Amino acid sequence: MTSNQFEQLENTLKTLGNRADLSFSKKQVIRDKVFQAIGQVELADAIVEGESKAKALFVSIKSLQKALIPHRLSFSMPVTMVTMLIVFLGSLVTGVAAQGAGPSDTLFWAKKVLEKVEIAFATNPISKAKVTIDIATERLKYLEGSVGEEQTLSKVLRESQVALVSAKAALKKAQENNQNTSGVEELVNRFSALLNDQRTLLTNIEQGGAGDEVKKTVVAIREALKEAEKPVKSDTTTSTSVAAKPVEATVPAESPTLSGRLTTTGRFGTSSGQVVLFVGSKFYQIISAPTALSQLVGSTVMLTGEFAGDQVNILQLSANGIVYGNLPQ
Repeated sequence: MTSNQFEQLENTLKTLGNRADLSFSKKQVIRDKVFQAIGQVELADAIVEGESKAKALFVSIKSLQKALIPHRLSFSMPVTMVTMLIVFLGSLVTGVAAQGAGPSDTLFWAKKVLEKVEIAFATNPISKAKVTIDIATERLKYLEGSVGEEQTLSKVLRESQVALVSAKAALKKAQENNQNTSGVEELVNRFSALLNDQRTLLTNIEQGGAGDEVKKTVVAIREALKEAEKPVKSDTTTSTSVAAKPVEATVPAESPTLSGRLTTTGRFGTSSGQVVLFVGSKFYQIISAPTALSQLVGSTVMLTGEFAGDQVNILQLSANGIVYGNLPQ
């Protein structure tokens, strides 16, 4: 299949997949005809029928993964096949289930294949780096949810580390090949935040009385984190415009403890599944905030808040050029 033929087929299928007047059954008929035409109807059925049949297709999946190596330039049949899968993903129940599968789930192989496709179709190094960092962020959330579950923790730890290594490699290419310094700067900040969050989780795991196998995995990951941090440097600086100039004295980001009403810079990360504020190496539980913080995880912000112990009540914050909240008079 030529590149032009592939693009025409992809556009046609996207149009069909998005048409509201096509019922689920009609989309299924189209899908079956496409997969049958390329001799892969068995894989399509496995995606619909679930995990039991999917297990028997391990060899096919391995072949598919090889076809999706980023440096491959030709449009192979397996790539076409996965494009069909993505087009109809919204109408395939098991496909949606695979998207939500975690490292300990049987359908996780399908999720990883879809992730490889998403990376392969990213148009430039910055886009590829963003996708890999998104994947690493999701793996970290799985890790947070697995703390205390000894049977699955080692596997989830390894998957999280693999995702971080992939993100680092993609970020390095983005740094080398792009002049979009603001875009790279944002990705560098996100990746650095991921590394810090991973360290926090590793500490929580060690303090939680993990078994020998998990402890060995943690030691190996700590060494890998040191290596992952080396190329993550930014030669650019960015500034954030703030609507109102803070009146309180600014506290250095490395300050180990904060108390009272203060204005400082910090970063939103996660700990035990909750959004927290990192100031230097210390994090604070957030009691209240003027906006939803999940969208700001990984962002460096300037904020004014009332600090007490290991908690903070955020009164006003500035992120990405937007100011949230008003300071009380």
